[in-house]
Amino acid sequence: MSEYKHVFVIGIDGAGSFIEKADTPAFDRIFSQDAVTYRALTSNPTISAECWGSMLLGVSPKVHGLTNSIVKNNPYPYDSVWPSLFRRIRQVMPDAKLGSFCQWSLITSGIVENDIGVENDSASDTELTPRIADYIRKQKPVFLFVQMDSVDGAGHSYGYGSPQHLKRISEVDSLIDMLYHAAK
Repeated sequence: MSEYKHVFVIGIDGAGSFIEKADTPAFDRIFSQDAVTYRALTSNPTISAECWGSMLLGVSPKVHGLTNSIVKNNPYPYDSVWPSLFRRIRQVMPDAKLGSFCQWSLITSGIVENDIGVENDSASDTELTPRIADYIRKQKPVFLFVQMDSVDGAGHSYGYGSPQHLKRISEVDSLIDMLYHAAK
């Protein structure tokens, strides 16, 4: 069995199956020979805290109980019986470089435990991506979580599947390409 030295999870909030309809040359190239699905749901309902909490905690919203208002008002407890992926990694790899870079900053403060040495930053996708690329090149993290939110914003503003929404998916595709080249 091979051991992975670096694992990156890049979430594009609001892209869903619309990514198939957008011009995404980087995404298509990166995943051309890998397993990809456009139909999976992290959880249902598809609400931010519920979904990102399920992804990072490994349990359903009925179990973790997170909502947008809860993560907004409460830091995620270090002693939770549902540790995040970050805490699980930290427990077995105390010196690992871990990063959480999210446009929606409540992920880092409300779903990831504080004070476990997770490098984090929050800004718009376009502003944050060069900083993430620099972090990848300099720190070579063992685990990196990235959440891009601007696609969801375009969907809310203009309608999911609209030309503006699909255009933003294409623009975020170029940001993913920047991260891919930093990792290579």
